[in-house]
This record gives sequence, structure tokens and C-alpha cells, in this order.
Amino acid sequence: MSTALWGRRSESSRSSVPQIFFNNIHVGSNDDFQKLLFQWIFNHMGNSPKKKELDALLQAASYTVVYLPYDWSTNGKD
Repeated sequence: MSTALWGRRSESSRSSVPQIFFNNIHVGSNDDFQKLLFQWIFNHMGNSPKKKELDALLQAASYTVVYLPYDWSTNGKD
């Protein structure tokens, strides 16, 4: 299973935080990771009608990532 180490510096000259690593492989900054994540999502969307919209956003780089809080304590409760 992959693990991420947040805020770790590497041989890389980048100084933005967080620097992200998976299995000790430097992925890049948070911005780099978001680009990789969106590209992965795009590549796995199949023939979704939303794929064209996502492609336009990725090409224009006109998106903002917003992290929504989630209450994980409610999982598995009846």
C-alpha cells in the first residue's frame, strides 16, 4: 500500500509544502499531485459525459481544489 509523507524535503530543489512521496518516490508538490490525480481520474472516466468538461478544465488549468471536511466517525453506525 502506498504511503504519503507530507512536508518532507527531498533531493529536489523544490521548497513548496507539502512535498509528497509515495513509496519513497518523490511525486512533487501538492499542485503537482493534484495535476496527477486529475489526469488519473480523466484517464479512468471511460465514456462519461463529464469527461469532455474535465478535459476543458485540465487544458485551461482553470480549476481550484477544495477539500471538504468529512465526519468519518459516522461510518458503520446504524
